[in-house]
Order: sequence, then structure tokens, then C-alpha cells
Amino acid sequence: MGWVEAWGLDAVYWLLVTMIVSVLLLSYLYSYLLFSDLQSDMMNPVELCERVNAMVEPQYMSAAVFLALLILRGQLLLAAVAIPVFGSHFNISSMNLHRVDMTTIVSTVWREKQICALRLALLLVIFFYTIFELLKIVVGVQSHGHAWSTLA
Repeated sequence: MGWVEAWGLDAVYWLLVTMIVSVLLLSYLYSYLLFSDLQSDMMNPVELCERVNAMVEPQYMSAAVFLALLILRGQLLLAAVAIPVFGSHFNISSMNLHRVDMTTIVSTVWREKQICALRLALLLVIFFYTIFELLKIVVGVQSHGHAWSTLA
């Protein structure tokens, strides 16, 4: 018996959601570190803009898939926690401000860093919730008599 049969599609869903949140969390952490490097003059604005702008579309697409998965599954409370993060994506991209501009980044780096920190905080809450849901599934499977050897 495989792990999908033992744990069910619920585990696959939460594993997928956790992986998407992990990717988003790491990409925002990387952006935060880049902004910190710019503030401490360890990176030039052109290099920062190239690196951050390369991640914008993948972040927005991942966020849209994540939010769609939550809504389709009926996880409305978790979606409500995620909406500020992803609503800001929609707002910023609708005003065509989703790319970091190398001519203004030095004067706006503090604001960009704070936005990134807020997104990180909310994503961290979501990440721990998804880990909790995964653990509930694993403990539930283990308490119903399934041995780990049958899951491999």
C-alpha cells in the first residue's frame, strides 16, 4: 500500500499547499535579504532589481494557485488570512507597480522591505497551519493502526 492510499487525497492536498507556501516563504525571505543587502550597501540597485524582478511573476502565479486551492477546498478561514498578501499583489500589479524600479529603489527600499516582512509574517502563520494539518493526518493514520512500513 502506498502512502497516497494510506493517507488519502487529503494528505496530497496539504502536502501540495505546504510546498507552495514553502516556495513563497523562501522567495520572500530571499527578497527581504536582498533589500537588506541594498540598505547596507552590499549590493547595487541594478543587481537587486534584476534579481527581485525575476521572481515577481513566479511569486504572483504561485500565490494565485495557492489561493485558488484554498478557496476550491473550502478553506475560507485560511484564505482570509492569505488575502492581504495576495490582495496586495493584485493591487500592485493593477497599478503596474509590480516591478522594482532601479531609479527609485534606493529611496523606497525601506517600504519594500516592510511590505516583504509583512508578507513573510502572514506566510509564516499559514505555513505553520499547513504543517499542523499535515501532522494531524500523519498522527491520524498512525493511530488507526497503519505501520510506517506499509506506507513505503
